[in-house]
Amino acid sequence: MTSAPSRPRAALSRADLLRVIIAIGEHGLAPIATMLSYERVTTTANAPGADPKINSVPENLSFRTEPPQPPIERPRLLPKAYYYQVTEREQLTPTQRRAETEAPAWLAQTQVLSHDERPDPTHVRIPKRLPLTRWSRLWPFLRAELGHDLPSREIDLTAAMARINRGEVLRRIPRRVRHDWNPRICIVIDYHRPAQPFWEDFNALIHAIARLHGKLGLDVRILEGEVARIPYYRHPLSDTLQRWRTPDPSTAVLILGDLGALTEATEAQRGWAEFGSRLNAAGCCPVVLSPLSVDAHEVRLQRSFRIYQWDRQARLKRDTREVGITDDSAAAELMLTLLAPALVVEPNLLRAMRHLLPAAQAGALAESKVWLHADVYSSAQGFRFASTTAAQKYQQRFSALDAGRRAQAAELIRRHHAALPASVRYAELAVCQRLVPEHVDSAEQQAVQTWQQNIARTSLEYTESLALKNWRGRHVKRQVQFTDPATKALWALDQQDKLARGETVEMPADIALDEVAYFLHNADAQPILCEVSQYGDTLRLSPASIASEQDMLGFSLAKINLRDARIHVAWDGNAEAAQIIQVSQLPRDLLSLPQAAGSMVLRTAEERLSISALTKPGWARAISRDATGLHAVVNWRGTHSRLLWQPPQPGEHRGRWHCLEHPLGVDDYGLY
Repeated sequence: MTSAPSRPRAALSRADLLRVIIAIGEHGLAPIATMLSYERVTTTANAPGADPKINSVPENLSFRTEPPQPPIERPRLLPKAYYYQVTEREQLTPTQRRAETEAPAWLAQTQVLSHDERPDPTHVRIPKRLPLTRWSRLWPFLRAELGHDLPSREIDLTAAMARINRGEVLRRIPRRVRHDWNPRICIVIDYHRPAQPFWEDFNALIHAIARLHGKLGLDVRILEGEVARIPYYRHPLSDTLQRWRTPDPSTAVLILGDLGALTEATEAQRGWAEFGSRLNAAGCCPVVLSPLSVDAHEVRLQRSFRIYQWDRQARLKRDTREVGITDDSAAAELMLTLLAPALVVEPNLLRAMRHLLPAAQAGALAESKVWLHADVYSSAQGFRFASTTAAQKYQQRFSALDAGRRAQAAELIRRHHAALPASVRYAELAVCQRLVPEHVDSAEQQAVQTWQQNIARTSLEYTESLALKNWRGRHVKRQVQFTDPATKALWALDQQDKLARGETVEMPADIALDEVAYFLHNADAQPILCEVSQYGDTLRLSPASIASEQDMLGFSLAKINLRDARIHVAWDGNAEAAQIIQVSQLPRDLLSLPQAAGSMVLRTAEERLSISALTKPGWARAISRDATGLHAVVNWRGTHSRLLWQPPQPGEHRGRWHCLEHPLGVDDYGLY
């Protein structure tokens, strides 16, 4: 073997290969030689008939067939070498050990809940749903658009006298004309998802027309699927789909929807345009009540349909321009901010929150934008924030609002949710207590605290209840901060299934291990001897039986007894991450170098280990590690001394540097 010219000769020598052969034998020589920049080359045989004195090649020499590569220049500043070392080893106090087996004091004063308490509905007054447009303004418009003129039996005396004064002969007595509902009215409803906040408005309008017009002659059709050239529909309370049939030209047609304007796909509005052209060809020009302004629809739709804006600021007249909305996206963000304390938002609450804003600032389109927002998860009943990150973002924005607006929004949420179960009411009051403390009185604060402690006790007793598990998971995810012991206990109980599956659990920054140790304790777990080792640039935690079978590249740092490995990581004194790791997940890599100088704390049920990432100290000439431990070479009074780091043993608190070689016989340099 010959050394490759790609690495300086001063860095390695054949003595390194000899050390490898002595340590692991010849079977491991090839891979280690490659790692040390050596490579195996073949020799060439002597050419026949050549002079052996001239052409003979010694067996221990070989020549490269490829051109030599230029040597790599040694960098002026070499990267630092990092090592791990155990700096402290602290035995836990009896009080700290009892935290895993003794219940906290507040748990003794709690009781198990048998049901999710709900207030008596006769004692609660829920605000009514705010309509898109006042009925006093809407019904005259509907009667005018969906009605026609009919002659009555009443004589029109004014017309008769005018004809007599002109000398005309009354061949037919003129009758008064009265305006009444069209005998046949067809109402078409588009229940698609972007218009979901307005579904209840559609239903309320249908019931109102049926009450005034009568169900006789009233044809209600619900569109199904995309509006194509020939759409399909069904009648209410029926699942039978029917192919579209255009009503008689004398039938008044009313469409409730947005004509595809709420969707981003242009195919939706194109389909409505084709549908409108087909209706016009059959002599029908439908009236459309849309939550959006007329200008929000394409021009071809405005030609095929008589579109009116259906909102609180609309005048329901085609000869006047509707009031414009400045920025519906900004209004949607503000509405989400005002709704930050709510756990669930129904369409009624969403409408009421929009009405807190001026009409010119928030139109009906803002409701749809909120419903379809990326930070919320919406369903048929309402929506909730999709993640803890989203809830935290809008709660921070809520805290930045003025006190009057925050109190107004919190009161609106409370009045709309006054009849909901305690799992919603008290959870929202807990958020309001943190965001709007002046809005929650002392009696409500005590009620919230009692409920939180009782629900934690109930979760501890009924660990197998699937419904309770599902609720607890949703409740924990909605918590932006864990400020009280009961909520922290709920978080810990929610991690039990994850730990049982062998998953790693990330601990929130505002939860300390001692606060939840009782709820994470696993009494059935058996202790196991484990070893903390450094493999290359990785810190690894392994069972001792596995660690002893690892290759020789690992260096043992400490041996510990583990039942549940609870690992807290802190660099430069800041707790940036905390994990709970089960023994069944071992072996596991904990950290990889290089890391910023700091420490990692590994806590077991009995002790706490502090492990630091170390570079060459300023007082040392060199630092290295071998099978015996971490070494440092110092120059003391002109002589070189070798120090060995002795990690703290069980019962000791700190490690120290121990002198191995010194002419003066000094045997302890203390802790640097």
